[in-house]
Amino acid sequence: MMHDVPQCRRAGRGIPRWYRRLVVTLILVPCIPLALEAGPAPSHAPMRVDVGAVATTSAGAEISLSLLSTSLDLRLFTDGSMMRMGLRMPFLHIGSVRPSGLAAFLYRPSGAGLLLLDQDGAVLAMDNPKYARYAGIMLGQDFGLFGLVPESQTDRPAYGAWIAPRDVLASLLVAGSVEPAEQGGPGWYDAPSPAADRLWSAGGLGDSGTWWAWALAGASTSGYPGPDAAAGRAEVRLSVGHLRLTATAATTGGSWRAPDGASAAAARIDAEARYASRGLAATLGWRLAQEDGSAPGLAAYRGALELVGSMGRFCAAGTLEATSTGGIPDLTVSSSWRPGFAPWARLATSWAATDGQSRRFDIMADARLGTTAGVLVSGGLRSLPEGTRVKASGTIFMQLGSLVVELGAETADWTAAGEPLMDALVYSARVRTRLDFTSPGK
Repeated sequence: MMHDVPQCRRAGRGIPRWYRRLVVTLILVPCIPLALEAGPAPSHAPMRVDVGAVATTSAGAEISLSLLSTSLDLRLFTDGSMMRMGLRMPFLHIGSVRPSGLAAFLYRPSGAGLLLLDQDGAVLAMDNPKYARYAGIMLGQDFGLFGLVPESQTDRPAYGAWIAPRDVLASLLVAGSVEPAEQGGPGWYDAPSPAADRLWSAGGLGDSGTWWAWALAGASTSGYPGPDAAAGRAEVRLSVGHLRLTATAATTGGSWRAPDGASAAAARIDAEARYASRGLAATLGWRLAQEDGSAPGLAAYRGALELVGSMGRFCAAGTLEATSTGGIPDLTVSSSWRPGFAPWARLATSWAATDGQSRRFDIMADARLGTTAGVLVSGGLRSLPEGTRVKASGTIFMQLGSLVVELGAETADWTAAGEPLMDALVYSARVRTRLDFTSPGK
């Protein structure tokens, strides 16, 4: 079902009058200069509409719709049991969203990837309604108010305000929520905790040039009652010719708790070097993470290589993970090859080893025969210590203008070799279309 927009109120109290006035002011004030400076409408306003429908024998039916223009982004998804919606307009985001910028840092201070660089300052961004983990609302563009609630924890809404002017290096965010009471566990060390008010504040600095960019962020949280904690993060990127270097470092207090109740790793350092030239791309990376002050650190070394030429496209990647306490590291290696003489086919492998022993080896192959009409087939073998598994799928497709129709069957999951594949098949029908419009101006 569609989740309601989080309400800014505590149990037994209505929305404060000052809050309503502030929201109305925030919506109306930015519209005044837009109305005064508005000129003639453009001669053509492009609009794209994507519609898709899927029906399977295992999961039922799903329908998705996306409408995108220069000033509007609308996304809908329903599977019969629930409906989700995301809407972006000037000065408004509502529905299926994800934390971005300072809000992403606040929710995951030691998260993977780049959270601060290349962000536009807004604290919420549109997300795919089918997979969205949060629902929320954001009013404003360079500053404003927001509310955010996890889809799986509707009793943990958070509300706040932010300011991040585009031409200013600094940004600020404040947020608050009422944490629900926890019953605790069976042991004396899992004592119950009462409901508590919690506040967060975060600030960021950043700048960028043609070949460099950096960003810093710091945050603190206080509970009433509850522990206090702080977090910090730094990100930097350098580009020199075909070489790009990125690095992140984050540290979080042991009592840190995000607005959705999640904790964070005590420390994380991540560095990566990527070289890309014609027909060649190579990446080397290193990561060190520590869950808490007493846990051993986990180091990961990763590498990837991509070659494109007359022989086709070849990709290989590997990751080596080791703890600071020693022992045999874990290893994961994968590869894929799309031959130049047969671009319609692909071969892929994946291997994982733990404690010096092979835990999984996969080999997959797929092929697409036909352009506007044809078939898609794929199959794979998985070798495990307890036996062999198989996987297979086949799809017939046909394109009629902008309409694409697919009828297929696939195994629901890896199936033990020797078992009847027909009993494990899931049948599906898919229809999708994309329509492009241009609306003449008035």
